[in-house]
Amino acid sequence: MKKFKEINKFRSISILILVLTLFLSNVVFGAPATISYKIVSTSDKGGIVFQSEEVAADTDETYFDVLQRICSDNGIPLDASGSGAGTYVRGINGEYEMRYLPNEDYYSGWMFRVNNVLHGYSAGDPANSKVSEGDKITWYYACPSYTYFPILDDNDIDFDSSGNMIINVEAEIFEDVWNWQIITVPLDEGRAVLEDDSGNKIYATINDGEAVFNETNLKKFKGKNVKAYVEGKWYGETENPDHCPKIVKSEIVRVQL
Repeated sequence: MKKFKEINKFRSISILILVLTLFLSNVVFGAPATISYKIVSTSDKGGIVFQSEEVAADTDETYFDVLQRICSDNGIPLDASGSGAGTYVRGINGEYEMRYLPNEDYYSGWMFRVNNVLHGYSAGDPANSKVSEGDKITWYYACPSYTYFPILDDNDIDFDSSGNMIINVEAEIFEDVWNWQIITVPLDEGRAVLEDDSGNKIYATINDGEAVFNETNLKKFKGKNVKAYVEGKWYGETENPDHCPKIVKSEIVRVQL
């Protein structure tokens, strides 16, 4: 009996050690994660530099760690300085900060969003910027004082009693770049897009934070799972700051029609 108790005690301790080992391995070494990652440049640099809905990552990696790996694997030039919480991205794919600088309002450079939220801390900050399963991370070259960052998720899409699709579109924009003060406003320009997997598209103009897809136009996508998003838009050559994003492309939301 004594021997039996000792065996059970040993077994219990072994199981406890195994559980703790598995737990600590995830905490210390991280765990596998699949994330979405995009790098969006200006119109004269081709717009999309990199885009993938399935990037293999690890929860011990920072957003910058993944950026470094993506750039290295795909031959994308990356220029950054500092380390850890002091990491600063100066240029990606030959696009550098302060490109549009006739005055401080036109200050430009690289910034990133995670799951529709602009972040002011460093992408290499180990305390704040570790990846999580399902993260949607996007780097934008933008002119913060002039660029709108649309917010779009499942909760923003609805149907009225007539079968029309209503997409509510708000956007982040900087009220004060230097003090990182961001406000959220109804987007009042640009277009929302519905796109099927064959690349067929229909559009709706955004007015006062709302885009409406007529029920008649939706019939061509009936029974399909389509992508809904806000289309990106750049300032033109005769505008200041030219070529800089006026509206960045939103995250894609899947809708079953």
